Amino acid sequence: MDRKAGFLFLSALYITFFGLPAASLAAENICHQQGLEIRQAEIRATPPNAPVTGGYLHIHNHGTSMQRLTAASADFSGHTEIHQMILEAGVMKMSPLKDGIEIAAGGHIQLKPGGLHIMFMQLKQPLAPSDMHQATLTFDKCGDVPVLFKVTKTPGQSDSAGHSTGHTHQH
Repeated sequence: MDRKAGFLFLSALYITFFGLPAASLAAENICHQQGLEIRQAEIRATPPNAPVTGGYLHIHNHGTSMQRLTAASADFSGHTEIHQMILEAGVMKMSPLKDGIEIAAGGHIQLKPGGLHIMFMQLKQPLAPSDMHQATLTFDKCGDVPVLFKVTKTPGQSDSAGHSTGHTHQH
């Protein structure tokens, strides 16, 4: 049995005996082996009754093949989409990315205010600064990867200087 098949067999065996936490561990291990690194995951804090907020992070692909972020989900959100903001005729517009986000082999993508981001919609609760919330990112090759997001008033502040962080949601 080759190394990868052995790993997958042991992961499946571990899942059988220890349940869903092992599934998260297996997905993280597979993605780590493929060179995927997720860092600085942040969500914008919300006022009471806010229906939406944005999620931001860095994705590094240290591997030798392209990865694609295809979806996201979270228990605190009724609906989640991957979005982009673009300047069109002097107006910032936001739209969902149906095909997700490609991360080239050896590449890096930053989801940040005013650009690519995760839109958490139909929020089930306010998100307060310093809270931590788990979301699941789905990649075409790695599958589901749990990611812990920190709630902050000014996500990506050091990386978004000069960019507008306020936006309206349009489809």
